[in-house]
Amino acid sequence: MPEPLSDKIRGIKLTEEGKRPPKPVFFITDSEMAQSLDDPVKVEIIRVLREGIDDTQTTEKYHEKTKETVIRQWSVKRFVLSVAEIVKQSKRRRENPLSRNQVYHHLPGLIESGYIMKFGTVTTGKRTTDYFRRTAETFVLPKGTPAIDEKFLAKQLASDVEYIGRVFGFSIPKTKHQEFIQLGIKMWEIRDEWADMILQDLKEDLVDSRSLKLYDWLFELTMLGIDEYVELGRRMRELLFMGKTE
Repeated sequence: MPEPLSDKIRGIKLTEEGKRPPKPVFFITDSEMAQSLDDPVKVEIIRVLREGIDDTQTTEKYHEKTKETVIRQWSVKRFVLSVAEIVKQSKRRRENPLSRNQVYHHLPGLIESGYIMKFGTVTTGKRTTDYFRRTAETFVLPKGTPAIDEKFLAKQLASDVEYIGRVFGFSIPKTKHQEFIQLGIKMWEIRDEWADMILQDLKEDLVDSRSLKLYDWLFELTMLGIDEYVELGRRMRELLFMGKTE
């Protein structure tokens, strides 16, 4: 069970999605999914779910020899929240406190977009309470993403070569177009290999302009220490300026 069934949600009836663990990192590559985050309320909801809420977990074990029941309880962090808990946790934050109406209004859209899923339902008498969880521990909205394959990237780089020449005047000789594209693909592959080093200790989602800017900066600093990456970049620069001077 990926999510410990803490005391508050003990006895919860899980959905099929709730039985599966969340993804460690999810790269947002779909344009519609990315655009759906262009709302501070939605961002606040998924951030509150990332922070979680304090709860307890209790176990009972009966010992035949001593005829005693040993009860143990310890503190846990729960990342499965009800609407009321999402609102309560949001009010503890300094910015963008959520209202119950806002959460109910935006939850369906976040579920449809794939950011949030219904984890399960707790029934107490005639009252039922739904609980929700993120579909991934961390969301990243990068300029590039490991989900892009080589064919797509080659097409994109070919388009970039044409655009650079038309807009900026860096006209790469046609005989060097394929080399430029292959250099770009190789640099992309190296970036993918090193992405986890920065992403593994993330404490926030990378979905706002400031965090993305800092992520790009940290990533470039990391890449400056990779000799092969630097050499590939230098060759791409040579090809760009070669066309500029001809």
